[in-house]
Amino acid sequence: MTDLENIRKEITKLQTENAKLTTKVVRNRKIIAQKEETFIKVQNIANEEETFDSDSTQASFKIKQLPNGMDKVRELYKTVCQCGGAAKFNGFCESCVKKMKEDYEKAMNDYLPIALQYEKVYSSNVNKEVKMLSIKNKIDSMKQKIKEGDINFQDESLKILQDEINYLRKQIKIIQMEYEVQQKEFVRYVEEQNKVQEDLEMRLAKKENKIQKVQFEIEKLLLKNKKIEENIDFAKEELESYVK
Repeated sequence: MTDLENIRKEITKLQTENAKLTTKVVRNRKIIAQKEETFIKVQNIANEEETFDSDSTQASFKIKQLPNGMDKVRELYKTVCQCGGAAKFNGFCESCVKKMKEDYEKAMNDYLPIALQYEKVYSSNVNKEVKMLSIKNKIDSMKQKIKEGDINFQDESLKILQDEINYLRKQIKIIQMEYEVQQKEFVRYVEEQNKVQEDLEMRLAKKENKIQKVQFEIEKLLLKNKKIEENIDFAKEELESYVK
């Protein structure tokens, strides 16, 4: 496997890793947004209070029903996009789908120049390898003729062959220089990708901490919501007992 093939293989590997990381970031963003939205909704549910109403005949408690507390919370996880909008496209809203498309196109535009340059160098090297193989075959042929006594060192064809060999040596030096340039470019690209990955991992860690905090608050609110429902049930029982 040539150095160029190794480079291309490494780029493909980096692309795959970055794609997985991007998927994880999107998934975590969705979870975070869902839980934040749930936090707000549950808080609103918990803040709903019972009201008292009276008329000329008798006093009665008019209970403001909670909108299916636990069911409401569970439903939020199914219908809310990562940004809080309506999830119309496989769990994502239209704005997030457009944003993901823009991010994908930007990543492709950033990578495309490098990919084209490697493709150019690869094609150039294939041509040089064909040339090298052709000259190698000529060398083998000349060796065979010399061995059989069909050519001497003053033969014109030997001079032509030597010129071709000298030309090939120059081409090899050019290839080596191109490899060095491409290697530096590749190293720069890898360093940039590593920085992006480190930034994403740091952001993911912060988001994970935020998720845990939000989850803790949600659990507290759900417990509060449960107590409110129990108090409402108790109030209903007391009211029914009072009316009787």
